[in-house]
Amino acid sequence: SDRGEKGQAVYAILDGRVIKAARYNARYSGKHLVIAHGPDQSVYCHLDRLAPGLKKGHKIKAGQLIGWVGRTGIKYSKAHLHLNILAGKTYVDPEPMLRAARLM
Repeated sequence: SDRGEKGQAVYAILDGRVIKAARYNARYSGKHLVIAHGPDQSVYCHLDRLAPGLKKGHKIKAGQLIGWVGRTGIKYSKAHLHLNILAGKTYVDPEPMLRAARLM
């Protein structure tokens, strides 16, 4: 999870294909986007809004605008980006990947 200001731009960390573009899920992740990178996935949660036109099947390039930081699907914390990385079916810490790509 990484705090940010509501409305701050969010960019894809890797090339991939959108496998889910949820406009809203009040129970868990709010507005969120799931991008497949081969067998792995990146999941961007609590977005204020998704970039226009993003939907399932779209190809994504690393560095492409995918949405804006928000606080959808949460009641008590401030706006932030919750980033999940799934290596196969295992959640992994995204920090080493972000540092290697010089995104942190």
